Amino acid sequence: MIQPQDQKFINQWEGTRAKGKWRYIFITGLTWGFLSAIFSRLFEILVNGSSFSQTFLSTNFLLFLGIFMFIGGPLFGLTIWTLSERKYRKLKEKA
Repeated sequence: MIQPQDQKFINQWEGTRAKGKWRYIFITGLTWGFLSAIFSRLFEILVNGSSFSQTFLSTNFLLFLGIFMFIGGPLFGLTIWTLSERKYRKLKEKA
């Protein structure tokens, strides 16, 4: 018997799958990359005492943001897609 939370995951993942793999990777990856870059720089401000303008209004930040969003983001999105697909298939076999 499948657990209610597993059935919920299956239903949600089927909706996500229907929208497409590359759309998921793009949206999830860019969101993760953007938020990770912002929060890591906010942490830098707290730890190092850097100024907001020094941290966020620099070419270094734009490079950092680009790397997180366009390299790290898609890798993150693809990883999450792969793990979710694996879980989905395992649960479908069990159901």
